[in-house]
This record gives sequence, structure tokens and C-alpha cells, in this order.
Amino acid sequence: NGVLDTTFDGDGKVQTDFGTSSNISSLIKQTDGKLVVGGYIQNPSSGNHDFILARYATNGALDTAFDGDGWITTDFGGNDWLDEIIQQPNGKLVAVGDNFNSATGHCDFQLARFLPSGILDTTFGGDGKVSTDSGGDDCDESLIQQADGKLLLVGFGYSQTSGDYDFQ
Repeated sequence: NGVLDTTFDGDGKVQTDFGTSSNISSLIKQTDGKLVVGGYIQNPSSGNHDFILARYATNGALDTAFDGDGWITTDFGGNDWLDEIIQQPNGKLVAVGDNFNSATGHCDFQLARFLPSGILDTTFGGDGKVSTDSGGDDCDESLIQQADGKLLLVGFGYSQTSGDYDFQ
């Protein structure tokens, strides 16, 4: 009916201070009812942005079973922006976003996979992270898991050769 549910954090809303500037851009509800939010957070030591994921119990409290304190950051190097999260049938979380790499001067697709406990899944790309560079600027738009378990990422990229934006 639109009225805040006071069983969620006592007043129907939650605000979490991660100690530095952060932005949330994705929200999913897991099959167990817990909520996972993702976005980016400013890394105080580098000044760059890193992926951040946080998981909340159904009552609105940070779920400390998720990486020990309820949240985790992931750095790809450069500025990282998490855009979307999906939960795989095995409970693993896949986060996708973009990274601006000042060394190359362009953006790349970034994917990270996390175990249900919130730590990076090192069976994914060797360290839990995968970067995709098509040679120009790559911007993700959507991620799905196909029936065969493969991940399908779509987006657009800027071709430095043609000067056009193209689907990726």
C-alpha cells in the first residue's frame, strides 16, 4: 500500500555509511530474501572508484556473513563503476561494470564473481575478475546468464577507427 515496512531496520529504510563517498546503482533480491546492493565507492588511498557490494538481511541489518562485515570492495585499477549484479542458480553473484584505465585512455568491461560468502571466486578468471577490451571504449548495458550457464554481456563501444558508437 506504499507505507514503509517498519520491520525493515525499525523505520522501513536503511542508510549505510561506508566511511567515504559511495553510490549504489544496482539492487537484487536473493532467493533467500536478502538484498544485495552494488555500485562504487571512492578508495581513500587512491582517490579512484572501486566496485562495492553490500548484503542486507531481511530485517535491514548488514549481513556480517557476507565478507565478515556485510560488504566488500573490488579494485580493477583505475576508476571502476559497478552497474549491475545478477545471482546465479548456485548462489554466486556476478557484478559487471566499467573501468577507466588512464594507461590506455579508454574504458573496458569489468566482471567480478563472488561466492555466496562475499569473497571473490578465484575459479572465475583466476582471481575472481575478468576484463574485456575491444580496443576502444566499452560500456556495459546488461548482463544475463543463459540456460547453458554462460554469461552474456551487451553494451556499446566507441570505435576509434570509425569514430562511431557500436553495439558490443
